[in-house]
Amino acid sequence: MLGGVRMGLKRILPICVSICCVVAIFVFVFAIALIVSVFCAPYHTKMDDRLVAFQSEVQEIPLAIRYSTLIGNNFELNLNEVLENNGYESDMDECLCSYNGKVYFVFDSYMDGIEDKRIWNIATVNFDGTNFKIEYSDVFNGFYYNEATDKNNSEKNGYFNNGVIVLSDKQKVVEYNVGSGKSTEFIFNKYDFLEDELIFKITDNKKISFTQDNVEKILTLEELKKSSGVISEICIIYNEKIWDKSSGLKYFFDSVQRINDKVYLLCRVLNYHGHTTVVVLEYDFETNSCKYVCSEFISDVIDGNYYLIPSQK
Repeated sequence: MLGGVRMGLKRILPICVSICCVVAIFVFVFAIALIVSVFCAPYHTKMDDRLVAFQSEVQEIPLAIRYSTLIGNNFELNLNEVLENNGYESDMDECLCSYNGKVYFVFDSYMDGIEDKRIWNIATVNFDGTNFKIEYSDVFNGFYYNEATDKNNSEKNGYFNNGVIVLSDKQKVVEYNVGSGKSTEFIFNKYDFLEDELIFKITDNKKISFTQDNVEKILTLEELKKSSGVISEICIIYNEKIWDKSSGLKYFFDSVQRINDKVYLLCRVLNYHGHTTVVVLEYDFETNSCKYVCSEFISDVIDGNYYLIPSQK
């Protein structure tokens, strides 16, 4: 009898251990999934939806890039998909402008057997994704880096100004005229870069100092909180604590970008889960004030993941 009981226990024990292991694995996987969902998943919140729904206070909203997608008035165009659909394995590096109904963007590609050189390509495509074309290609030194915001033109690999795309690898400079399709090459050290007369400095994401013609003006987050209109409402909504008990406005002043002779502030607000919505403000130096332009939920940091695009007809 006792032997039979022991034999029964020997059979049951492995089954129990297996069940316990399965339960333990299930609990572990569930816990990991819960942690990921709370801290990693790009959660929208009701606050984010409310923010995006605010009415713009300006007449013109510039085009923007969210990761690889061009965002316009009631349309979106993924430029990586455009490249893939046309047989290219590269990703879009930077969208530089829209001109005469076309989007101009840069992507680089390898040169066989040469590691320190890359082919930089300027490509165009219509807003609906049709008529893809390589407009310009040449060999440059190294990778193309997207530095659309917070950089002087001489520090950027590419930018657009007054109908001309400028490419630079710190050794040579190429001007590509989008109207004529002609390109001109210059020596980097002898090229006269057009630099912005408006100088700015962001301090602790809470203050921006602007200097122009030896006149300095300071814009603070506290001043925006006391202002009227959409901006003050945004500050009220996101001033509450997020999951780590800090303010959703702690990284507010993120970057500055000049587009079509206007100055824009790209501001970062965090929802409870710590995910980012970009708030775009149009800044006026004379009045040292801002108007609300638009918002876009991107989840991640702004740098390289969201920037504005100049347009010219």
